[in-house]
Amino acid sequence: MYFWKIADLKNDIQSGFLSEKDKFIYLFTMMLITLIGFELSFTTPSKPNTTWQIIDSVSTVIMAAIGFYWAYRANGGAAGQDFIGKSISILFVLTIRFCALLIPVILCLMTYYISTTSGEEIVTGTAVDTLPFIILQGLFYARFIKHIGDVK
Repeated sequence: MYFWKIADLKNDIQSGFLSEKDKFIYLFTMMLITLIGFELSFTTPSKPNTTWQIIDSVSTVIMAAIGFYWAYRANGGAAGQDFIGKSISILFVLTIRFCALLIPVILCLMTYYISTTSGEEIVTGTAVDTLPFIILQGLFYARFIKHIGDVK
């Protein structure tokens, strides 16, 4: 795996030396670095996170790592074909579907908070708004794994 020498990486790509496993490792590592950086960007000394916000961030990274690893395995692992191409296509459609699913979930949460808060208090992460999204993330990755396995 190259971390700095892009010329060597480009030579390996052009020569066809990058295996499915190598490509997966690059995708997996990039995804983890991006997710961890994204989740850390929500934490600042002036705005400490609640326990539920930390649980949400940690579960997002862990579920993505487990989901991508098992999808890679469902595709045949190192012997599989075109994991990245399949993933991008399947994830696009799954993302659209899950965005549509999020609308009623968000409306329910908004209704809940409107009915249970005074409207002047700031609501921070709680179990009520964390657990549904953790469950949805799990369902998202379960469907991703299933669909990748279907086109193996």
